[in-house]
Amino acid sequence: MSNQDISEDRSDDILRSLAGSPSHKAESYYELKGKGLPRLSSAFANAQFLPEELEDYVTILVDIADVLGIDDLSFSSFSNAICSLSSEELSLKRSSLRMQYAQDELLAHLASAEHLESLTQKWIKTIQAEPDPNASVSALERRKAALFAKAKEYQAELDAIMSQMPETPPVTATQLHALHKELKVKEQQLKEKRARVEAFQGVPPNLELARHELRNARDEQMKLIQLRERLLDRMASGMN
Repeated sequence: MSNQDISEDRSDDILRSLAGSPSHKAESYYELKGKGLPRLSSAFANAQFLPEELEDYVTILVDIADVLGIDDLSFSSFSNAICSLSSEELSLKRSSLRMQYAQDELLAHLASAEHLESLTQKWIKTIQAEPDPNASVSALERRKAALFAKAKEYQAELDAIMSQMPETPPVTATQLHALHKELKVKEQQLKEKRARVEAFQGVPPNLELARHELRNARDEQMKLIQLRERLLDRMASGMN
């Protein structure tokens, strides 16, 4: 018996099983899906095995699969697609909450700014207003006292705000960067002098030259140490 005959007999057996329960139909569908049966397409084209209600369910599943962008009608494919959509939904909700929080903060700052602007405009009009020529001296005195009290109140608020401001650091970022560059230059010079001393090790000794180079090297080393100490002191002062 040829392979084609075996395939056709197997196709007949599976197609007959489709007439049974829906679970047998599902198993047969996936079994047929994994087999290369030559009569599969023609058999499904010429026969109607599913009841009308199940055909509606299958059509709905196909539409859902098309919306989800999956090619397989298995449960795992639907589950993976739904999990992916749920993750994306959670990410979008988090982004929406962050945007809502930022919007609330901006609205609060806007309300505060509008309130301060209204107060500023009010006091500008009050200060710039011409005194009433018909007003009595006592009324002018009361107005002057009210303006003076408000000025003292604003000055106290300004002093409180300024007291909370950080102090000016003893060293700026630009100065710190310049000190780092200077320190690197000094270290490079020291390396060059050490290399020069090592180069002279094979030459007959010259005590005077050696003493001179040693003194210069020690001087440069002391300057480098002092520079490093000043830098560390400034950094410690800035942290305190």
